Amino acid sequence: MSSWAPDNIREWMIETNKRLAVMERRGARTREQGQIRLTATTDASLTSTEHAFQIGPDTGSNLIMDQNEIMARTNGAVSQILINGDGGDVVLGGTQVTAGTVNIRDRLRLPSTGDVSPSSTGHPFQIGPDDGINVGIDNNQLQGRNNGAVASYGINSEGGNVTLGDSAATVSVPGVFNTPQLPMFEAKGRTNIAASGVTTVSYPGGRFSVVPVFTAVVIDSAQVAVAHVTNRAVGSVGVRIYNLGGTQISGTIEWAAAQMSANAATG
Repeated sequence: MSSWAPDNIREWMIETNKRLAVMERRGARTREQGQIRLTATTDASLTSTEHAFQIGPDTGSNLIMDQNEIMARTNGAVSQILINGDGGDVVLGGTQVTAGTVNIRDRLRLPSTGDVSPSSTGHPFQIGPDDGINVGIDNNQLQGRNNGAVASYGINSEGGNVTLGDSAATVSVPGVFNTPQLPMFEAKGRTNIAASGVTTVSYPGGRFSVVPVFTAVVIDSAQVAVAHVTNRAVGSVGVRIYNLGGTQISGTIEWAAAQMSANAATG
């Protein structure tokens, strides 16, 4: 069935074999326009019936639209909407930052389990360009990257507390734990010091890369005494104990050694 408007109306809808087309007729000449304009502005909602556009029956799965919303429904209830469900990229927003903002008011779920690595491209989520600084995320990793190589990643770099796990969690640091307020490397111990000669206090193997700052307190002596430090080295230090009269005596010290950064003992 076809239906034409009068000659003074340029656009009309023609239904032929359940197909909707938009045509233009000028006298005896007819050509396809390719435009449909729906001027209704009724809000699309879960129960609306007067919205501008709908695909699917009211009592089943349907997709509806108004002038600023697209909504999937199933018989008046929320439903899943698929965009390129069989594959293909999806672009949201423009190329400019101001035009490319996407606000997600509820949940964003990415079921992909592609592993993130310095050079991966199949991980579920990424912020930043492939050939520059970016962060990639998969289902159990967060990786700072820079053009296919590892890169530093800051958490609350401008300030603010950081919580990892709960009171029962174990936090593991396989590499070096570095903070400007705490030593990068540290060792502590208790050592018995002989009454003569120099007693060597050895640090754990490979703990320090420079000669650390060493402090000691005499804790087990019948006399008021102080520790005298000598022979300071990367792997050990020499200690004697003297009383206030200048006589070397035996005793026990508690000591601490610290290296503040990768290349400096102090800082």
